[in-house]
Amino acid sequence: MKIKCPLCGLENEEGARFCSNCNMLLVESETPNATENPYIKIEKRESKNLLKKPFNKMRFFSKDWFFALWQGERPLWEAWWVLGLAIYLGYFLFLVLPGFFLQLTSLYYYYFVLRLFYIFLQIFFWVTAWRCAPNVHNNVWFYLARFLILVAVLGFLGEFLQGF
Repeated sequence: MKIKCPLCGLENEEGARFCSNCNMLLVESETPNATENPYIKIEKRESKNLLKKPFNKMRFFSKDWFFALWQGERPLWEAWWVLGLAIYLGYFLFLVLPGFFLQLTSLYYYYFVLRLFYIFLQIFFWVTAWRCAPNVHNNVWFYLARFLILVAVLGFLGEFLQGF
C-alpha cells in the first residue's frame, strides 16, 4: 500500500519513512507519547518566506512594482539588485559625474535638489530591502541583507552628523 505525503501529495512506496519528493517525514515517531512529554518542546512555526507561492510577474519600475516593493511583497533580489543598482547608477550619473566634470557644485540649487532626491531614494531602498529580506530561499541572505542595511544606515547617519 502506497503512503501519500501530507505535504506535497506524492504517493511513496510502502515502508518509506520520508517522501522522495520533499523529504517530509511520512511515519509517526517511534518514541511513544513524544508529543505529550512536557520536557520535549515541539515547535511548529509558520515561515514568513513568501517564496512558497510564486510572485506575479510585474514590469520593473511600474507604479504597482514600487508599491509591492514598499509592502515587502517582492523577492529580495528585485529590491537589492534592480532598485538598488538603479539608484546607485543614477547617483553616479547625475551627481558624481556632473560634479566632477562640470563642477556643478557652483550650481548649488541643482546639486541640493538632486542630493535631497537621492536621500529620499536611498531611504526608500533601505525600507524596501528591509521589508523584502524575508523573501529568500536561504535565511543567510535574510540576515546578510539586514546586516548590510544596518551598516549603511549607521554609515549614513555618521556622515550626516559629521557635517554638523
